[in-house]
Amino acid sequence: MLWRGQRLRALAAVEEVVAAGPDGAGGWQLAVIRHGQLAGAGVAPRRVPPMPVVEALRAGAQVVLPDRRRWAARSSKRPP
Repeated sequence: MLWRGQRLRALAAVEEVVAAGPDGAGGWQLAVIRHGQLAGAGVAPRRVPPMPVVEALRAGAQVVLPDRRRWAARSSKRPP
């Protein structure tokens, strides 16, 4: 479980990530991640240039402020 927390903290430290994956129909599924949270998502259909879609998603994506407390280490001890 420790490795998962470390990966989440590393992702949350990054201001913005744009991820893309094929949609299975010749287009792209797109996601804007800010400080570890999904801020926007969309699709660039087949034959549509993806970069203008990415720029529009980035412009309209939710503003996410960094929150270090969200990914702070939690104690594994359970109350008695």
